[in-house]
Amino acid sequence: MVNGSQQGLDLCARLLLEPGDDVAMSLRRRLELVEWARRHRALIVEDGHLERHIRRMRRTYGLRRSALVESLRHHFGDRATVLGEAAGMHAYVRFAGPDVAASARRNKVQLRRVGAYFLGNAPANEYLLGFSMLTEQSLREGIKRLASGDG
Repeated sequence: MVNGSQQGLDLCARLLLEPGDDVAMSLRRRLELVEWARRHRALIVEDGHLERHIRRMRRTYGLRRSALVESLRHHFGDRATVLGEAAGMHAYVRFAGPDVAASARRNKVQLRRVGAYFLGNAPANEYLLGFSMLTEQSLREGIKRLASGDG
């Protein structure tokens, strides 16, 4: 969970920085940036910066999700099923067969089990695969590595 200041800082960073930029700043500087965002919020929205950013991110995340889904289809075929809506920054995937977790460990591919999101018993072999912070090429390579160790 994030608060308004964190959201303001995130918005500023996304509007002012390019992916891959390194930024280090003091807490004081972060607070100054959040205050700047508060003062200029109307200008950011009125000038369409926010709308352009949202369109750009939708397009970017859509391409990344497509790369992930296409790669799963190519390397796993019907042994991987993407569940749920095409929304968010994770894909919910059900794999046929229990070996995918071992393959992920061997091939250094991160899978997040869905168990933490269930009150009762979680379904077996279902995972969240994040794609928002990875390039399309990295996603394809990760799925290829995951599949290479799959029985």
